[in-house]
Amino acid sequence: MNTAQLSITVVLYNTAIEKLKKNIYHTTIAVSSAQKAGLLSSCALYFIDNASLPIHSNDYKNFIASLPKETTSAITIITIKSDYNRGHGKGHNLAIKQINSDYHLILNPDVYMDNDALIHAISYMNEHPNAGLLSPAIHGENGKRHYLCRQIPNFFDITLRILPVHFIKKIFLKRMQAYEMRDKNYNEIINNIPSLSGCYMFVRTSILKKIDGFDPRFFLYYDDTDLTRKILNVSETAYVPSVKIIHEWQAGSHHNYKLLLLHVHDAIRYFKKWGGWFKAQN
Repeated sequence: MNTAQLSITVVLYNTAIEKLKKNIYHTTIAVSSAQKAGLLSSCALYFIDNASLPIHSNDYKNFIASLPKETTSAITIITIKSDYNRGHGKGHNLAIKQINSDYHLILNPDVYMDNDALIHAISYMNEHPNAGLLSPAIHGENGKRHYLCRQIPNFFDITLRILPVHFIKKIFLKRMQAYEMRDKNYNEIINNIPSLSGCYMFVRTSILKKIDGFDPRFFLYYDDTDLTRKILNVSETAYVPSVKIIHEWQAGSHHNYKLLLLHVHDAIRYFKKWGGWFKAQN
């Protein structure tokens, strides 16, 4: 493969326009860098507006219409307006059904790529044809590492992560660190991680099509774990630290009881599908 075709999907739901501006800015630079390196021929960027409030939808529309030619010449921008809030994975599926690319990037609107992130991602996937899914090194805006390579969860592990009670988390700190695979060297490539973050998933499109995208039964949580496990059934996964991103991670379910209920609901769906309530199942 000489030059690749890339598609990217970003699901928006009442997303602050400043985040969208920052997302497009960094995405444009990363795309242009990969094009100049001769690795990328074209990029289609899909924004899925998941039934945001009109004030936000109008902001998105006006901003995208005002983008300069240097942005729209590097990236073809396509907007999809959903008639209701479909959730994370189901929102991405609206575009995944349409794409015909070599690689596809599932991207959160609050994620900002390093300039050379796509160069490293495409290079790795070109050199490792058995890899179906790549995950990057993830840091917060303060530079703190996010440990998002995870083991297959059981119900107790998930409960520890959901509970907004810090002293309980401290009691089981070693267990939580083991779940986040902190025994691994996050400065090196890690192969075949069983659960990866949905904020940035660089996927071989043929594999994504083969597994039929996200399972629509998950609304907001564990759709990424489910997708990782489905990909591992037919391909390989890899954490590649040379691919770097910044993620404005909010941990919404720790502060919002509606999101907490959604978290619990999706966790129950996950265990009904995969088992492993008390012991993780491979």
